[in-house]
Amino acid sequence: MTIRFAAGPIMHGPRRAVVREIFADALGAAAGEFVEVVALPDYDALGEAVGSGAVDFAWLPPAVYVSQESRGISLLLACARVAGAQYRACLFVRQDSSLREAKDLWGARVAWVHQNSAAGYLFPRMELRIQGLKPDEVFAEQKLLGSHGAVVQAVALAESDVGATYLTVDARGRPVRWGWEAEVDLDRMRSILMTEPIPSDVICASPGIARERQDAMSKALMAMHDVAQGSRALMAFFGAQRLEPTLPSHYDGVRAAFHK
Repeated sequence: MTIRFAAGPIMHGPRRAVVREIFADALGAAAGEFVEVVALPDYDALGEAVGSGAVDFAWLPPAVYVSQESRGISLLLACARVAGAQYRACLFVRQDSSLREAKDLWGARVAWVHQNSAAGYLFPRMELRIQGLKPDEVFAEQKLLGSHGAVVQAVALAESDVGATYLTVDARGRPVRWGWEAEVDLDRMRSILMTEPIPSDVICASPGIARERQDAMSKALMAMHDVAQGSRALMAFFGAQRLEPTLPSHYDGVRAAFHK
């Protein structure tokens, strides 16, 4: 039997083919089945694939999970990184930008990822509102570009003044990995706003996947960090040390962000 495992735009395209293969081989070894990784070009396609049952399992950003949960998908596991099963979002600019903090954003051009991106849209906008700024009034131009990579490139090429992306923090809340590092040198960008913690991205099962198969997949994924091949695959694919159980209630903050 073949397991169809979906991922989103971060794994889409020929540049990520080797990483997809590494993960497929490692998960296949852990599960004892052939794994096909299906990389979708945008969040809409990813959500539709898991919500419709076109794939068996999927790696979803938290907001895509929330957007699809009414269709009967099952939440299985969360990605655990340096600070556990959470991360943050930031607004970032080029190093030479005159923008220094949120209040400087009036009239700026912003690049977002997608309306269903927690780090690339929902949480930065919520943080701006907390600071008394209404995003639709502050920005002169807003673009939805579909991926974190596209947002970074828009800022790097001065097509946008500011962009939204994710960052990983350590246990003390200090940034250790920025979303722009995969596209440009670290020192080419800097953050001007950081949000509160966001619950981590998740592994979900499509509607109709039997409980026994869900449990077997969870067991295989949670065991991967115990072997060298699996550990390398988890880091290459998810940027995570391990996968761990989670609960739907952990995503109440994401649900709230949709309505802010």
